[in-house]
Formats: sequence, structure tokens, C-alpha cells
Amino acid sequence: EGAGGTAMAVAFFGAGDGRQLSPYFRDLSYRGVSSATVGLADGAKEVVRVTYDPSRTSFADLLRVYFRRVDAADGEGQFKERGERYAPCIYAPDKAAYNEARAVLQLLGESEIYGNDPGFDLPVRVVIGEPESFEADASKNADPLRGDALKKALKQSGRFKRFDDDKSGLWGYESYCKDRVCGYYTVAPKCQGACRKYYPDGSLGLGERTAVEIAERIKSQAT
Repeated sequence: EGAGGTAMAVAFFGAGDGRQLSPYFRDLSYRGVSSATVGLADGAKEVVRVTYDPSRTSFADLLRVYFRRVDAADGEGQFKERGERYAPCIYAPDKAAYNEARAVLQLLGESEIYGNDPGFDLPVRVVIGEPESFEADASKNADPLRGDALKKALKQSGRFKRFDDDKSGLWGYESYCKDRVCGYYTVAPKCQGACRKYYPDGSLGLGERTAVEIAERIKSQAT
């Protein structure tokens, strides 16, 4: 059980090698994520099963983490991990979560942050409910990546360059120098338009508004 007797919720996220995705969900342990387990869904898809307290961490927060660690424009796998096993996917716990995931895909697709055409539907499969089966991968969960080992794996797979590099990364920071003082803005240079509405400060930012709310506001402003 979660805080105040709240039932724990479960969601599943696929984005290639689960060892390189799961640490970012574990980082939310202080917000009620109790586990992030790598395994196979339905015997075919590598995913991370995230168990969390919905009274402390919303599904929308989990999506904000996920979409920073997936190349949502690549539906054939992720980086060096190719094939259906590694294709991006989301198992949403309920209809509201499903609608939120679809809304995020629309917002980020329109922003073109992944280098996609704005009319291109980002090929992340979203389904409602848990997979019919889930088998934890003991070898991948026995020694979770963290620290230097995680950074090394991210560089070898190409994720660091794609997501984190301060010059080429989608979510890299902008540097500045003024009056002999240099530093970094906590923004992502390529996160503009609809993307900036979803990630207000351009970084991880667990935002206050859901993608559904943002989309409805954009629609109302256009009418």
C-alpha cells in the first residue's frame, strides 16, 4: 500500500535496453516509486515495470521521465537495440492514463523535438492495462546501472549523444557567460513550442499540468 492506504499502481514502459531506462524511474523513489523492474512483457517486449504510489507520483510524472529517455520517432527499436523486442511501448493502467499518453505523443510530435515531421505520428504503441504476462529478467535486475557505469552504457549505446550532450543532445543545457560568470540555463534548446508547454523549464520538470489539460487549453485559445 502507498501513503494513507492508497493502492499501489503499475505501469510498463518499453524503450530498448531496460537497464538504461529503469534508473530514471528509480530516481523517483522519494516520490513513491517503489520499484522499476526490467523484464519481458508477453514473452516478446523488453519493458520496465514501474510500481508507484499514485497519491505521490502521477502517471503524468512517469510519462515526463519516459519521454526524455526514448527516441519516440523510432518505432523499429532504440539505438543499437533493433527489432520488435525493443520498440517503444507504454502499458497504461487505465483509460485516463491512456488518454494522457496519447496527448503527450501529440504535443511532442507537433513540437518536432525528435526531428520528426509535424504531421508524423510518433510510433510509440500505447495500450490500456497490463501485459498478459511479465517475466522479470534476473540478470538485468541483479546489477542495476548507476553512476559511471550508467554513463558509460549511455555513451556506448548512443543515448548520451542523442539526449544529454550539451551540444547535440535533445535535452542538453544552453550555456551562457555574462560579467565573467558562466553557467547553464536549465532549458533544452530544442524543446520549443508544444514541447516547452509540456516541459515548462525545458528540463525534467515534473509539471503541474497534464498533457490533456495543455491540449485543451491550446484548443480553447485557438477558437
